[in-house]
Amino acid sequence: MQSETIGKLATALAKARGELDHPTRNKVNPHFKNSYADLTAVLDAVTPTFSENGLAIIQMIEGDTLVTTLTHSSGEFITQAANIPPNNNAQQLGSALTYLRRYTVQALAAIAADDDDDGAAASKSTKNNANNSKDEDW
Repeated sequence: MQSETIGKLATALAKARGELDHPTRNKVNPHFKNSYADLTAVLDAVTPTFSENGLAIIQMIEGDTLVTTLTHSSGEFITQAANIPPNNNAQQLGSALTYLRRYTVQALAAIAADDDDDGAAASKSTKNNANNSKDEDW
């Protein structure tokens, strides 16, 4: 979803993006052994530059969706929604929200805060490939 016009927002975002650096990867995932920037590092990387350019990020929960809105001082906005995965307790909910907040801000700011494994972690099978396809390494 977005406002009727986004010209001023787009101009400010383009200017801000030219001034942004990727966040410092300050954490290591012990399971995958990859480094990443936590939510605080991601927000610290974008907030000052966004503020200087009249941009702000608002993140709210609506039902089972995290809604992230990038607003401009002109009133223009763009919104991105992400489904919150099912969880069994408040700790799982908190973890899922932190993860989603981090990734939606990265997407809106067009920054990278993780090691790029070229999809390897997402494409790993928990079992051996049943048909032993030779197309594993696209």
